[in-house]
Amino acid sequence: MYTAIVCDDDEIITQGIASFIPWEKIGIELCGIAYDGTAARKLIDEHHPDILVSDVCMPGASGIELTRYAKQQNNDTQAIIISGYDNFRYAQEAIRAEASNYLLKPIDEDELIDCLKKCVSILRLKEAGSTLKIGSVLYKKSEILSLMNEGTESYIQIHGIERLQRISKVCIGLWTAEIDDYINYSRQFSETECRGMLSILDRCVEDSNNHAIEFEKFAGAVSFYILAEGRKECQSFGESVIAKCRKEIAKEYDGHTVTSVRSEIHDDLRQTQMAREELRLAHQNRFNYPSASDIVFSQDINSMQKAETQLIHNESIDTSAIVSSIIRWDKHGVDRELEDMRKSLLANGGKSYLYMRLMTAGLFGSLLKELRKMGVDEESLGLSPREQYSRISGAGNLTEAISMLRENIYCIIDQLEQDQQHKNKKLMYKAKQYIEEHYMNHDLSLEQVANQVHISPSYFSVLFKNEEGIAFTDYLIRIRIQRACELMMNTDLKAYEIADKVGYDTPAYYSTAFKKAMGISPTEYKKMNMKKNISE
Repeated sequence: MYTAIVCDDDEIITQGIASFIPWEKIGIELCGIAYDGTAARKLIDEHHPDILVSDVCMPGASGIELTRYAKQQNNDTQAIIISGYDNFRYAQEAIRAEASNYLLKPIDEDELIDCLKKCVSILRLKEAGSTLKIGSVLYKKSEILSLMNEGTESYIQIHGIERLQRISKVCIGLWTAEIDDYINYSRQFSETECRGMLSILDRCVEDSNNHAIEFEKFAGAVSFYILAEGRKECQSFGESVIAKCRKEIAKEYDGHTVTSVRSEIHDDLRQTQMAREELRLAHQNRFNYPSASDIVFSQDINSMQKAETQLIHNESIDTSAIVSSIIRWDKHGVDRELEDMRKSLLANGGKSYLYMRLMTAGLFGSLLKELRKMGVDEESLGLSPREQYSRISGAGNLTEAISMLRENIYCIIDQLEQDQQHKNKKLMYKAKQYIEEHYMNHDLSLEQVANQVHISPSYFSVLFKNEEGIAFTDYLIRIRIQRACELMMNTDLKAYEIADKVGYDTPAYYSTAFKKAMGISPTEYKKMNMKKNISE
């Protein structure tokens, strides 16, 4: 059974697809449904689905974005994009994202079933092509991915311990072939040229006589695993794939190089998840090596990771100025801070990469704290600290890393500015509504109102003044004095009674506040308006 998830912000359509499709007859297990892109991402993280059925336009993430995200988790994922828009641009984007099909609403049940059947056929062909036979044992890609992503306990629950014991005694190594400085090249090349570069890496893996199986793809890189009876054979197969990648890239794109990153080679498949972690750690040290390097995980790299963790505790890397510029939407301030940081990092020589990573980790950590204080959901901004940290850590040099960081920060500022302008208006409406309903409470405070709109008092104070043009305290006094004036003109209440009803502890405090706001005492105000009413 292949796995699938369905997502559409129209709940009726989502429930309909979930119920009317004969999933099990087609050979599919429906793992979950979602009504927005954020929930769909969580399902993708949880299930690594073989099939994704998604609306093209949704809050949180579009169907196109979800397709790319799902393929990062599982490169073989088949995506069916559905849309209520007969717009060729959406169809083009779906093709670029390598979606399998693009269907228009209203959805034809038979057409969707046919698309799902085709997806199952493609997956079966891919699985057949990704099945290795070593000796008398068959090794399926889905089993290797299960060991890689979930570990042995989950594998045993699905396949049984006997199967694990039967397949475990084989060597495995994980490689990543990455086009050097791809981020910069991708800005210069067309999308077609970029896809052409990546397709060369795909083809080199596919042409390995089935020795190499691709399991992940990301910007300018593909990752694959090698299974073999012995370590030397495993290493030889992997190196031949990397050599072919380098040769073909250099032939098609003059001067371009490829860096290889590899885990240790393990002689037991029960260590597959460990190999995946080793590949990740080795790739994080990409920054320390020149182009066209062969980076192999080793205990030296492992020790470097531990030393870095210790340095995080021992070193104080101040990112407050950059965070402050981001919160103020100040791109010029960001440029100044990043240039100062670049000079400072270069002064650290060999440690510049390490400090850059520490700074990046600290920056995103501090930024997330500030965003949460402001009541901003980082997912609504498309902000994924782990993903950005990984991208920046994988940069080829310090200049490239800072350029990537600047680009990322600019996007955050743009989204934050757009998002916050709308959110601020909603927050102020809610805050003022609460003040209108509770101004008579003697202990009403800025902290109470800030808590009601779920942001920090310090940020609420600044936001309130920016949006309303006056401080919170002045606004509260204005509301209370306005209500006092209304009570004086429309009731026979005494001054001390009015003071109590509009939130003042004592008549004297009320009188002082009134005179400061209106220029005359409450008694004078009442007399003046009574004379005015009589004359009228």
